[in-house]
Amino acid sequence: MIMGWFKNSFGIGAGVTLGDMAAQTGVAMAVDIIDGSTKKLQDDYRIEHFDPIVRDDISHIIARGALSEMSYPFPTELDSNAKAAQQPGEKSSFVQRHKIAVGITGALVLVAICNPKQSAIVLLIGLWLLVVAVGITIFKKASRTATGMMVGALSAPREQLIKDGQQYWRIREYVRQALAASELSPQDAVLKLSRTQLGQQFPDTVEEIEANAFYYKQKLQQ
Repeated sequence: MIMGWFKNSFGIGAGVTLGDMAAQTGVAMAVDIIDGSTKKLQDDYRIEHFDPIVRDDISHIIARGALSEMSYPFPTELDSNAKAAQQPGEKSSFVQRHKIAVGITGALVLVAICNPKQSAIVLLIGLWLLVVAVGITIFKKASRTATGMMVGALSAPREQLIKDGQQYWRIREYVRQALAASELSPQDAVLKLSRTQLGQQFPDTVEEIEANAFYYKQKLQQ
């Protein structure tokens, strides 16, 4: 019987997640303190790439007491955009970045030398162009720094999730083989997965897990 499976197996009540269950059995995950926006991006990444696998695994164990063999399903590295943002760009000189402004300023200096009567106005125009070029440079550098900090703040949690996925997979493969050899009960299998880093971050409550397992079992019987 699937409905009430967690209550009958572990004596836990409504609203409990796998992380709560792991904590109740003596395992608590270390939690990094991160700001709300970064936490949301981290959760979105986990929800897209990791939670579906954990959800299917738990459902399969409850519904049929076994796990299917399959290839590694999680990301193994950051996407190319995040990696590129982490890499420092090739630096160029001020003159290379502002060829036009420097060229015009140089031309104005020559004009001022050739026409001393208009030198003050010409030099003021040249100085204004240089100030604008310097301002643009400072703005671009500040923007790149802010972008790099944001990407760095997001990349660290994602890299940790990738490591969490590797840890989960090692436990998952042991659990799969142990279930196939009847060396592990479904209850112990779920408990072991709940104690992984990914298991403790899995957001579904036991009622939602039982519902998913119920619908999965219905599909098997069709």
